[in-house]
Amino acid sequence: MVGQGKEKGAGGEARRARGKVVTCMALLTELKQRAAAVRVLRVSGTLARCKEAAVAHSAFKLQQAKLGKQVGAEEGRGR
Repeated sequence: MVGQGKEKGAGGEARRARGKVVTCMALLTELKQRAAAVRVLRVSGTLARCKEAAVAHSAFKLQQAKLGKQVGAEEGRGR
C-alpha cells in the first residue's frame, strides 16, 4: 500500500511538470503577439521558467525509466 501512495505522488509530479511546460509554451506564444519592447522585458523570465520546467520533467522521466529497469531486474531475479 505504501508504494501506491508514492506512485500517486510521482504521477502528480509529472502532471505538474508537464503542465508547467505547456503553460510556458503558451506564454511564449502570447509573447510573440506583443510589441517588441514588451517582449524584450518578459521573454527572459519566461524562458527561464520554461527551462526549469523542461529540466524537471526530463529528470522525472529519467527517474521513471530507472525505476522501470529496477523493477524488471527484480522480476527477472525472482524467476
